[in-house]
Amino acid sequence: MQSGRSGERCHLQETCRKAWQHARLDQRVMAHVLRHSFATHRYGRGTGIRLIQVLFRHARLSSTERCTQVATNLTH
Repeated sequence: MQSGRSGERCHLQETCRKAWQHARLDQRVMAHVLRHSFATHRYGRGTGIRLIQVLFRHARLSSTERCTQVATNLTH
């Protein structure tokens, strides 16, 4: 059994795979895309970049900024 973040990641990927199969979507649902979508959505709704950084457990702000790049490009 895996522990820590890698175990959480595997669980999330498996959950996404099951949801994708259940919904019979044409495109696969990837956990990484969901993370970026969540960050972009929160940033677009006014959540501060530092709070998103904490939620994502990013050590560097530049990592969080990449996750919210879509929102930044749309608003400028």
